[in-house]
Amino acid sequence: MDDKNHQINKNKYDMARHHAWAGSVLLAVILALRLFISPANEFINTISYVLIVCVIFYILISLGLTYKYRSAIIGSFNRSNPDNLINNAMRKDQVKLQKKQGKNTYKIRKKQQY
Repeated sequence: MDDKNHQINKNKYDMARHHAWAGSVLLAVILALRLFISPANEFINTISYVLIVCVIFYILISLGLTYKYRSAIIGSFNRSNPDNLINNAMRKDQVKLQKKQGKNTYKIRKKQQY
């Protein structure tokens, strides 16, 4: 169950991070447009200010969710069973050893053929 929660939190973290980046890019585009297109109309000026403030709130909310889910991911990783991690590392080492032994036996057979 812990792995499932970890994966859900990881997906939520990735989505929140994506939205934070998208919001920052959107803000940069809006500010660049305001720089190149200077609106003379007061109504358009007001709309652009409101839009900028809304995008800033969007970014802040996304960043808040990013930090929330990041801490959940770190917390679930620290609670994982250390014995499991050791067993996984040992299993990986055994696979590497078997692979090396297979290569060595192949080389020995190849030398014996010549």
